[in-house]
Amino acid sequence: MRVFQRRQPPRPAEAGATRISGRITASQVDGVLGTILTERRAERRERLLAELVDAIDPADFEVVLKKLADRPELDVRHGLVARLLTRWAQSDGKGALAYAQALPASRERSAALNAVVQGSMEQDPAGAMNWLRGLSNGREKALLLQTSMGPLAAQDPNLALEFLKTLKGTPEISRLQTILFRQWSAGDPASAAAAAASAGIKDPATLGAIASAWATKAPIAALQWAKSLPEQSGKPEVMGALCGSLAYSDPNTAAQLALSLPQGQLQEAAIASVASGMSDSDISGAISWVSELTNNTAKSGALQRLAGEWSQTDPQSTAALALSLDPGRAKDSIIGTVAGNWASSDPAAAAAWAGTIPAGNERSQAMQEVVRSWGGSDPSAAAQFVLSQPPGGLQDSLAGTLASQWASTDPASAARWAVDALAGDAQRGAVSSAVLAWTRRSPDDAASFAAGLPAGQVQDTAVGSILTSWAASDPSSAADWVSQFPDGKLKDQSLQDLMIGWGIKDPVAAANWLQGLDPGSGRDAAVAAFVGVVCHTDPRSAATWAETIGNDAERLFRMESAARAWMEVDKAAAQT
Repeated sequence: MRVFQRRQPPRPAEAGATRISGRITASQVDGVLGTILTERRAERRERLLAELVDAIDPADFEVVLKKLADRPELDVRHGLVARLLTRWAQSDGKGALAYAQALPASRERSAALNAVVQGSMEQDPAGAMNWLRGLSNGREKALLLQTSMGPLAAQDPNLALEFLKTLKGTPEISRLQTILFRQWSAGDPASAAAAAASAGIKDPATLGAIASAWATKAPIAALQWAKSLPEQSGKPEVMGALCGSLAYSDPNTAAQLALSLPQGQLQEAAIASVASGMSDSDISGAISWVSELTNNTAKSGALQRLAGEWSQTDPQSTAALALSLDPGRAKDSIIGTVAGNWASSDPAAAAAWAGTIPAGNERSQAMQEVVRSWGGSDPSAAAQFVLSQPPGGLQDSLAGTLASQWASTDPASAARWAVDALAGDAQRGAVSSAVLAWTRRSPDDAASFAAGLPAGQVQDTAVGSILTSWAASDPSSAADWVSQFPDGKLKDQSLQDLMIGWGIKDPVAAANWLQGLDPGSGRDAAVAAFVGVVCHTDPRSAATWAETIGNDAERLFRMESAARAWMEVDKAAAQT
C-alpha cells in the first residue's frame, strides 16, 4: 500500500530585516525602523534596534532624536532615545548634555539626562562627576546621583568612594553610600568592608548591605566581620540584615543569630527573614521553629508574612500555629488567610476546621474565607454549608459573602438561590449582594429580576442595591427604569436613591431630568435628595430647588439646610 504524506504548505517569508550594516542616515531611520517593527520575535527585534543605534552617524544624532519624538510607539521611542543619548555621550559628552538640558522639564528630560550621565560615566567619569557636583540640590540631582552611583561603583569603586566624599552635605548622601557599598560588596565584600572601616562609616544600612552581600559568598567570614564591629556602628542592625542571607545557606546559625538580637522590631524582622529562608528548603522545619518561639509578637509577624505560602503546602500545621497566637487583628487576618488557602484545595476539610474554632471573630473570619473560596469553585456545595449553619448573624454574613462571590460568575443563579433558600435578614443581605454584582455586569437583567420579585422588603432591597450601582454608572438609564414604577413608597425611595447618585455624578443632567417630573411625593423625594447633595457645592441652586417642594414640612427643612450652607460660603448673597 502506498502511503501518501501530507504535503506541508510553504512557510511564509519572515518579515523584517535580518541584519543592519553600514551607515544609516537620518532620512533612512523611519523606513528602517518601520521594517524592524514588523519583526515578531522580541529578541531579534531588540538586536536590530541596537544595531540601528550603532549604525546612525553621530553627526545625525540630534536630527534623529527629533524624529523619534514624533513616533507613536512609546516603549520603542524611549528605548531608542536612551540608547542614542548614551552613545552620543560616549563620543561627545558636552553636545549630548546640552541637548538633554535644553529639553523642557518632564520625565523625558530626566530620562535623557540619566542616559547622558550613564554614557559619560563610561567615557569620561571625571567630567561626569564634575558636572553632577555642580548641579543644584533638588529632585533631578538626587535621581541622577542615585542612578549613576551604581554603574560608577561597578566600574571603579574607589573612584566612586572619592566622589562620594566630595558630596558631603548632599541630602541623599546616606542613600548613595548604601548604593555604592552594596555594588562594591557584590564583587569584593572584603575590600568593601575595609574601605568602609577606613572611611569611618557607621551607617547601619550601609554596613548591613555589606554583610548581606558578603554572606552570599562567604557566610562565615561575613559573620566574623559583623561580630567584630563596635556596638556604636549599629551592630544589631547589621546582624539583623545578615540573618536574611544566612538563612538560605546556614539556617541554624541564622536562627541562633536572630534569637540573640534584642527584642523589638529588629528581632521580629530578623526572625521573619530567617523563617522565610528556612521555608525555601524545609517548610515543615520552618513552621516547627516558629511554633517554638516564645516571643509571640515575632511569631505573629513571621506567620503574617508566610501564612499564605505555608498554608498551601501544610495547611493543618499552619492552622494549628495560627490558633496558638495571641488574640487580635493579626491573628484574625492570619486565620482568614489559612482558611482561604486551605479551602482552595480541600474546602470540606477547611470548613470542618473552621467549625472547631470557638465562636467569635476568629471563627467568623475563617468561615468567611472558606465560603469565599468555596463559592468560587463549587457554589452549590458552599450553599449547602451556609444553610447548615444556625440562623443568626454569622449565617447572614456567610450568605452575603457567598452570594457576592457566586454572582461574579453566575448572578442569576446566585440571586435566585438567595430568594428561594433564605429568609429574613440573610435573604435580604444575600439578594442585595447578588444584584449589586449583577448590576455591574448587566443592569438591565438585574432590573428585570428585581421587577419580577413579589412586592415587599426583598424587592425593595434589590431595587435599592441596583440603583446604588446603576445611578453611578448610567443614571439616565436608571432614571428611565424608575420612571416606570407605579406610584408609591418604592418609587419615592428609588427616586431619592437615584438623585443621590446622579446629583453627585452630574448635577446639571440630574437637574434637567427633575424638570420633567410631575408634582407629587415622588418629585418631592427626588428634589429633597438633590438639594441635600448640591447644597454644599451650589447653595443658590439648592435653595431655588428647595422652594419647589410641595410638602410644607419637607420644603421648610430643605430651604433651611440650603440657607445654612449658603451663609457659610456667601453670607451677603444668602441674605438678599
